[in-house]
This record gives sequence, C-alpha cells and structure tokens, in this order.
Amino acid sequence: IKKEIKDKEYGIGVYEYKGKKVFIKTWSGKIKNFRYYFLINDYIVNKILYEKLSFYRASNKRARINMPKVIDYIHLGNSLSIVYEYIEGKTLTLMPLEIQTKVLSEILTALNKISESFTEEEKKQLPKRTLLFYFVSLPFFTFLTLASNIGGYKIILRSLVNCLAVFKSLKKTRLHIAHRDLKFHNILVSSSDTYILDWERMVLTIPDYDITQLSLHPSVKSCIDLDSKNFPYISNTFLKNYILIHQYSDLKIKKN
Repeated sequence: IKKEIKDKEYGIGVYEYKGKKVFIKTWSGKIKNFRYYFLINDYIVNKILYEKLSFYRASNKRARINMPKVIDYIHLGNSLSIVYEYIEGKTLTLMPLEIQTKVLSEILTALNKISESFTEEEKKQLPKRTLLFYFVSLPFFTFLTLASNIGGYKIILRSLVNCLAVFKSLKKTRLHIAHRDLKFHNILVSSSDTYILDWERMVLTIPDYDITQLSLHPSVKSCIDLDSKNFPYISNTFLKNYILIHQYSDLKIKKN
C-alpha cells in the first residue's frame, strides 16, 4: 500500500479472502514493545467502540461516523496481525477545507456522545490517562524536554506554569475518548460513512484532547479558523501546554 505518511511501525496490506478484500495490520519482533501493545489496544477498543458507533448511528439518522470492523486476530510466533474489513474511500486530507471542518466537527460530537455512554465494566477495559497520570508525568517530561532543548527554556517553563495554574480546575472533569492520532490521513471518507482509522493510541482522558492536539498543527488550524464562529470545540488550556512540553521537539516550536 502507498501510504500518505511513511513509517515503519507496522506492516500493512490489502488481501483477498473468499472473494472479498480485507485490510491487515501486522506487528513483528522478538520483543513485545509498545507497538505490540498499541495493536492489542486497537483490537480491544474496536470490540467496544464498533458497537457504540453502530448504536449512535441508529439513534441519529444524520450520523455518518464509523470505524472498520475487526474480522480476526492472528498471533503467530513473533508476529501479531489484526484483520479488518476493507473500506473504499479517500482520506480527509484530500477534501476541501469546508468538508474537513464539517467532518471534524461530526467526529468530535460523536466521540463526546459516546464518552457519556460507557458502562463501568467497559471503562475498566479501556486504557486511561487520569489526573494522577498528568500530575506524575508533567515534571518528568518537563525535565526531559529542558535537557534536550535548553534553548527553548522560556517557552517550556512558561508552559509548565500555565499547566499548574489551571490544574485544580480539572478535578471535576469526566474522562472522555481521545483518539490521540486523529490526523486527517487517519480519517477515511466513503460514499456512505466517515471512518476513523488507527485506534491503537486511544485512551479515556481529559475532555478535548483531540481538538487540542490538532489545533497545534497549522493545516488543521486553518480548517478550524475557516468557520471558527460555528465550530463548537476549543482547546483545553492544560492539555495544550502539556502537549507543547511533551512534543516540543516534534512540533518544532519557535519563539514566534
């Protein structure tokens, strides 16, 4: 498969089985690293969210948000493969800005609604990033980022102060779905539905994680700014500064 974003995280391919196409994602290696456990998470999340999204569409005639269904799970020696239904469509990257804004809003609405419907048993099966996680990891990531990006210490320390200033206000927030990789190349638009791909990083965490992460990327910011008055979602101040610290090098932040 020709991928929009080139990486070596997994082997992927489209195969034919009994006259039908399937999509397969494979991890391989001698040591089970975090990529292996991400793929396990993708499998678990799919089993829960596929039904949730089906119910959401059934109760909302205008809803088009979906995800490819897991067909099979294959564990052989030093490899793990997940077999999904094959979806024909185009990534959101290739769509006009107006469509991108509309689809993004529909996805965030669907994920927020579903977040409110989890049972306690379902929550136990899903990974979480609670306030305790952020409280413990914030100083750790700040230290690592400062050590490797000492020239940006003013921005990094300012972000730390901003995080601490609003941390107390988060105590009463309920955990929501965060895809954590909701880039436009992971959203597939078909003739009937919009499919969200690559759920391996999904967690339950502070609300508005996805829109906060997306708003830090110029291409998505342009999409949001196009209809900012009607776009109902805004960044979370704590998460914005936390992500700036955690992903400082990746985001290539400059003083301006």
